[in-house]
Amino acid sequence: IVRSFPQRAFTPPAMPYQHGCLKTPLLEAALFERPCQNEPLKVDKAITLAAYTELWLQEIAPAKLAKSTLARDKQDIDRFMPYLGGYKLTDLKAEHFRNLYAELRKQKNSVTGKPLSECTVEGVHACLCGILSDAMEGGFLSHNPAWRTYKYAGKNWTFTPTHSTIRRKPPAPFCKRAWTFDYNFDCYTELEE
Repeated sequence: IVRSFPQRAFTPPAMPYQHGCLKTPLLEAALFERPCQNEPLKVDKAITLAAYTELWLQEIAPAKLAKSTLARDKQDIDRFMPYLGGYKLTDLKAEHFRNLYAELRKQKNSVTGKPLSECTVEGVHACLCGILSDAMEGGFLSHNPAWRTYKYAGKNWTFTPTHSTIRRKPPAPFCKRAWTFDYNFDCYTELEE
């Protein structure tokens, strides 16, 4: 039996004072927050991605990320800054990010001489999304323009089950082997040890 309790919301009364003092700390907090609720954030909406990234690296990232993650993000920032650094945050569009990812796929790795791996491009996308999400939280943006702009361009991986690993019926309940249901092939497959 699941019991649900009605949700109670705290609404401060219009006149919370009684005999010259506040009734509860909750009322005191509500009175403190009341002027701040409708006050818009004062931020520079004309800031460029390069300027916001510098601000992000100095103030936000050190408190939020581990040192190793921050080092990796700095590498990713060095990859996208020549392409997107001059754009204002509010002018960034999905095609800017798609063009960036296409250009990154053409770049060569400085160590191996091969094109950048798809994991590197995906890491740049993750870094950009993180920075722009923090810009959203800070009031610089109304939405994250990098969201849903990355599409995987690597090799597709497919699983081809063998005859010995396929079962159309579920395994016996006390079977000692481990089985999992494969929704792509609509069958049970035996997990290999």
